Amino acid sequence: MARLGELNRIFGRAGRRAVRLSATAGIVVAVAGGTGWYLTRDKAAPPPAVETAQAARGTLATTVTLPGTASSTASVNLTFPVAGRIAEVNVVIGQAVKSGEQLARVDDTDAKQALQTAQNNLDLARLKLAQLQAPVKAEDQQAAHQAVVSADISVQNAQIALERLKRPPTATDFAAADLAVVQAQASLDSAQRSVESTYASLKSTLDTYCDLTGLLPFEPCFTDLRGIPLAPDVVTRIQQAMGPPYSLPAAYLSAATSLVNNNNAWVNAVGAVTTAKASLEQAKAKRAQLDQPPDNLDRYAAELALNNARESYKSAVAREVALQRGPDALDLAAQQLAIRTQEVAVSAAQQKVADTVLRAPFAGTVGAVPLIVGQQVGTATAAVTLTDTGTIQVKMTL
Repeated sequence: MARLGELNRIFGRAGRRAVRLSATAGIVVAVAGGTGWYLTRDKAAPPPAVETAQAARGTLATTVTLPGTASSTASVNLTFPVAGRIAEVNVVIGQAVKSGEQLARVDDTDAKQALQTAQNNLDLARLKLAQLQAPVKAEDQQAAHQAVVSADISVQNAQIALERLKRPPTATDFAAADLAVVQAQASLDSAQRSVESTYASLKSTLDTYCDLTGLLPFEPCFTDLRGIPLAPDVVTRIQQAMGPPYSLPAAYLSAATSLVNNNNAWVNAVGAVTTAKASLEQAKAKRAQLDQPPDNLDRYAAELALNNARESYKSAVAREVALQRGPDALDLAAQQLAIRTQEVAVSAAQQKVADTVLRAPFAGTVGAVPLIVGQQVGTATAAVTLTDTGTIQVKMTL
């Protein structure tokens, strides 16, 4: 076996050598044949023209035309965040806009009013917090204490009224009621006599005044009794005539002063008669109640009045105690929470005002503006089409 392998190696090398020799011989024969042809070709044929050029380094470019589509990578239909009526349209088709530039605006009247309301509520909440934190004033403490005293008196009066209804009237009650009626009648009689006397004085001073002013060209005399009491404009004219720039005799000034004073006295006397009549009617009504025993409705009304007076007293006491104690921690926390709530409301209202303006989210070109001033738009209405022409995407089949 070893010898067989050795023989294969010998013959293999010999075979390769034979192939190289055969190839060399073939090349020699081809060269010899080509030389013979060159030597035997037509000597009269001219040589072909040769073009030469300077070699240089460069880029070899070519153009290929293919069908396809070119489009922007960013084109959006913008809409308003809020509904409303178009107030302004600031762009036209084909206009180039910058990022953040105003494109259109809806009417912001309602949004601004809502913002003002929210701001007022916030200011009020802050004011209440400041009032809670402010030190208590002496006059506030005094007013709170006075309210407690008044409420306590109301409770006592209501209790007395209820007790009177529960027990029958005594002889003393009848005597007091009769005396009140007599006194009221006497007051009325006195007031009526005062009216008569002041009327006489007024009439006398009016006559005196007329006698003196009859000689004055600028001041007519008011002798008509239907003019009593004197009208306010008449009193004003008399008082004006008593001062500068007029310089009138002392008698005239005295008569004018008496006339004005007596006129006021008569007016007050007439008013006193009206008051005296009302007092007399009230006294008679109380006297008549003594002759009629109270019914269940009267007792119910008195009990209700007492309960209301007691509740008012409790509220007054609670207010005074709270005022002395100062603000409660829970009240402060609640008011601070109210302030934060109103701050959120103000922020939301401010955003709604800002949302009435449509702005460009990026720089680009306006493609469509289907808006008209006065048009009502919603949050889904396409307002402006904006295209970003800075980046173009090309699609083609290669």
